[in-house]
Amino acid sequence: MPAKVQNRQHMLINKGIKRILVIESSGLNLFSRDFEKCDLDDVLFAGFSAAIVAFAKEMGKELHDLTLNDESFYFKTKNNFIFILSTSSEFDKRRAFSILNNIIDTVKWKQLESYLNRGVFFTTEEFNETVEEVLKKYL
Repeated sequence: MPAKVQNRQHMLINKGIKRILVIESSGLNLFSRDFEKCDLDDVLFAGFSAAIVAFAKEMGKELHDLTLNDESFYFKTKNNFIFILSTSSEFDKRRAFSILNNIIDTVKWKQLESYLNRGVFFTTEEFNETVEEVLKKYL
């Protein structure tokens, strides 16, 4: 990994950002980016996240965030996608949603939707760069 990317990743960890995921509403993990070592199974977490988002929707509610011990998960849905930001529990909630909204606003939706229902892990250099550009604003 280039030194510039490693330095930025270290800065993000120090800011409390742990992970970003994009999953399909069915639970398929389309994109995952860890900023610190994570032993969490992506498939299990994507399925669980989709299930609790669907459960909240079934109850006429919307899941915004969930905190487990020292980690918070922020959820934002758009179309058939669930965007998830994982942070330390001390991370500012407004800032977390601002990051998610910025990512959602800069996504090339036609490209992302082309992966819908295909069972393909979505990771392109362009999407990674989009995420990096959004995160740079928060360093």
